Amino acid sequence: MNNRTVLILLGVAAVLILLASLGSLQKEPESAQADRLFFPELESILGEANQVTILKAGNEPVATLRRTAEAWTVAERDGYPADFAKFRSGLLDLAEARVVEVKTSDPDQYGRLGVEDVSQDTATGVAVRIESSDDSATVLVGEAEGEYRYLRQADQAESYLVDRNPDFGTETTDWLDTSLLDIGGERVRQVSVTHPDGETVLVRKTDVTQANFSVENMPEGRELLYDSVANVMGNVLERLRFDDVAKADEVENAILVEFLTFDGLRVTAEASETDDQGWIRFTADHEPAEADLEAEPGESGPDTETEAAELNRRLSGWTFQIPRFKYEQMTRSIEDLLQSEPEPSP
Repeated sequence: MNNRTVLILLGVAAVLILLASLGSLQKEPESAQADRLFFPELESILGEANQVTILKAGNEPVATLRRTAEAWTVAERDGYPADFAKFRSGLLDLAEARVVEVKTSDPDQYGRLGVEDVSQDTATGVAVRIESSDDSATVLVGEAEGEYRYLRQADQAESYLVDRNPDFGTETTDWLDTSLLDIGGERVRQVSVTHPDGETVLVRKTDVTQANFSVENMPEGRELLYDSVANVMGNVLERLRFDDVAKADEVENAILVEFLTFDGLRVTAEASETDDQGWIRFTADHEPAEADLEAEPGESGPDTETEAAELNRRLSGWTFQIPRFKYEQMTRSIEDLLQSEPEPSP
């Protein structure tokens, strides 16, 4: 091999080394992004945030969450409290998300990941716009990939797969704190249901050890469907949640349902139907229980007076759509509790 050939080979090798080096430099930014925070500045924005808006396809608002002195509220439901635990979890997931993989920066490919602009009517993801008095940011939340999710900052082209899976609902009711009441059946002494036609259903227990509610004023010759048939009426306020909420209006011909506990809490419900949905208004008050009346000076039972005041603070002025089966349990007529009337003898 002559000297000229050696020099040529050395030159080719040098070019190959240079090209390989350039290739490595081109790939380095992508690999360097792995495991970094998806949106490093988001945490500081969240600290000052006073409004978070969630939008879906066609820029349709899902929920506008606003910070008040007391709580975060949902503007689309007249300022009813938001589900703060869910809200906080979703935003923390965005702030703490770390990049698993860099994905496409091609707008034509965004739709595959669900990170296209939500102004498009076909968008499948949601936009989360976070605002403070002097800053804002918008994150496009796309499709899930197992326990991960695709995200993109709205003002940037690059999209990412991140190591978190934030859940941002696509309906306004997804953002409400739907906890309503939780009064266990063992506390309830009596339930009365007064229908607009004057029929009254009364079920009660004489003491807390009684297993089943008895039905008062049974029609002559009739029998209960089964011994515990009235128990659902006493248990209906246990872990009760609602499906929707609205500002309360006056209701005519409402069914009045009154729950009275052994410790003196009285909860009154006004029940009515709109478009085959059951809506309830609640008020609460306190009447001294027998144990309170018989207590020695300085002794006291559970503070149901304070409990009633707290329920009124939270529920007053609102009407709640509850699940249909709960509404039917709460508003039963006497016939709902009885066996079919015997056929007349021939």
